[in-house]
Amino acid sequence: MKKNVLFLLFALFFASCSSVQVLEVQSSQVENYEDDVFAYENEDLAIAYDFWTEGGVLLFNITNKSDQDLYIDFSKSIFEINNERYDFYTDLYGVAVNIPQEAFILPPKIEKIPAQSSEVIEGFPVTFRWQKLGRNHKAEGYVEGNSPFQFSNRLIYSFDESFDKEKQLENEFYVSYIEKMKRKEFKAYARNDLPKSHKFYVKRQDQSSNGWIWIDVGLAVIEAVIFIAN
Repeated sequence: MKKNVLFLLFALFFASCSSVQVLEVQSSQVENYEDDVFAYENEDLAIAYDFWTEGGVLLFNITNKSDQDLYIDFSKSIFEINNERYDFYTDLYGVAVNIPQEAFILPPKIEKIPAQSSEVIEGFPVTFRWQKLGRNHKAEGYVEGNSPFQFSNRLIYSFDESFDKEKQLENEFYVSYIEKMKRKEFKAYARNDLPKSHKFYVKRQDQSSNGWIWIDVGLAVIEAVIFIAN
């Protein structure tokens, strides 16, 4: 029996390490999925988001739809994750910083986007962690009220450089669906042509430090021991 339990322990551990979670993002303001573009649009500008990377990243492309120069004030703009607020801009502009746990280049205080042109903004890395799902669940769905991950992008912009008449927009997001996949299954999924700009993924092996792997394995082994003993 001990050999069987030991074998199950190693099998379950390596199976856990080889898992990937794919997380789907939804928003009441950002709803356009055409051509794999997760986009928001108003009368002044359009913002196309792309989260598809490990851990997620707030990468967005802003298009100035007007015939005037558009200015974004990143010193007043805010990114928020689960009620934790982060400023886009600090006096360390141009220096790689860690917010949170990822290095990236801060945007300038004021970003100018000429008329009828676009600018790609490398925003905050989302860096969400592995989410504990219900027992024996391979997938779980959420509504905005009970989602484990909620975040928002608030931008202050104006058509005059002095910002005498500034405008504000806020795009709110939440994770609506999490699906657990084996590595082989995930590789095939990542290669297909389905839209993915509104999704990101987390690898289980990178989250081993939080102890969830050993909790899962321990519970499974206890069940196996009980089963074998009976």
